[in-house]
Amino acid sequence: MLLLVSRTARALAGWLGPHYGEGLRLGWDTDAAEALSVEREALWGRLQRADFLTHVRKREAVGYTPEGGPGQDG
Repeated sequence: MLLLVSRTARALAGWLGPHYGEGLRLGWDTDAAEALSVEREALWGRLQRADFLTHVRKREAVGYTPEGGPGQDG
């Protein structure tokens, strides 16, 4: 299902790109998918234990900007 959603978003972005700019990217909010909560919790746990990763790399691993950029959690 996730693969289908990702492929559909890429296809729509490619189709709409000429009208809205070639840099257009569409996606979906994985945090809103309750079915993914187990995977999300496991990822957070692994990142907390990953002492070798910097704070910035941990933020990137969960899809955040380095320090709370526009539209991102801080």
